[in-house]
Amino acid sequence: MKKILFLIVLLHFSYTKAQEPWVYENEYGKGKQILETYEGGVLILASVNWQQGESKLIKLDKTGEVLWEHTVSDNTELLGITKLAEDTDGAIFIGGITHKYEAWGDAFLLKLDPCGNLIWFQEYGWQSEMDYIKGLILDTNGSIFILQQIGTNEGRFTLRKLNSQGEILWTQQHLQDIGGSPDGLIRTSDGGFILNGTVYVPPYYDPEYPVHMIRNAVVKTDSLGNEEWVISTAGKRILWILFLEVQGGGARA
Repeated sequence: MKKILFLIVLLHFSYTKAQEPWVYENEYGKGKQILETYEGGVLILASVNWQQGESKLIKLDKTGEVLWEHTVSDNTELLGITKLAEDTDGAIFIGGITHKYEAWGDAFLLKLDPCGNLIWFQEYGWQSEMDYIKGLILDTNGSIFILQQIGTNEGRFTLRKLNSQGEILWTQQHLQDIGGSPDGLIRTSDGGFILNGTVYVPPYYDPEYPVHMIRNAVVKTDSLGNEEWVISTAGKRILWILFLEVQGGGARA
C-alpha cells in the first residue's frame, strides 16, 4: 500500500512539474508561425526585422529551453518565410519566397531533419511574376500540397500536389481571370480542399461601404484539385457575420 501511495505522489509531482508555465523571449521583429512539435516541444518561425531580412527557425523543448536555432537561407541567399509544418517523423517543412533566381521572387519549399539540417530544397518559380507559398499541408502518405500565389496583379490561386521529394505531381489553377490573393488552405473530410482569399469582382464600388473591389472568395475542390464550386461574397457581409459571431449572436442568413 505504501508503494502505491508513493507512486501516486510521484506521478502527481511529475505531472505538476510538466505543467509549469514558462516564457521564451527573443529580439526578433516578427513571429511568422508557431507550432507544437511531435515530441511536445515548440517550433518558432520568425523574421529578425519586422518587414524583411534574416529569418530564424528556433526549436524549444517542453520546458522552453532552446535546443537549436538556425538562419533560414539557401546557402548565401536569405529566404522570405510564410509557412511551417512538421511531419510525424519530426521533419520540418518551410515555404516562402526566394529572390535567388528572379528579381520578382519565386516560391520555394525546403525540408529539414529534426535537427534543422537541410534535406532538400525545391523552387517553383513562375517566369517574370512574383509568386510565393500561402498554404502548406502534409499528407499521411508523404505527399505535400501547397497553395501558391502567382502574379502581383492576377494573383492566381495555384494548388499543387508534390511527392515526398517536393517534385510536382499536378497543378490546378483557380480564379485565373480575377485579381486577388489566396490566404488559406485546408483539407476537407472528403479528401478535397478549400482555398480561401480575396478577389476583385463586381460590384466594384459599394457606396455604403468604403472598400473598393475587394471580395472574399472560397473555392472547393476534389482530391485532385478539380473545382467543385466557388463562392465570392461582399466584404461588408463577411465582416458583419464575423461581428455577430464575436458578439455571441450567431450568424443570420
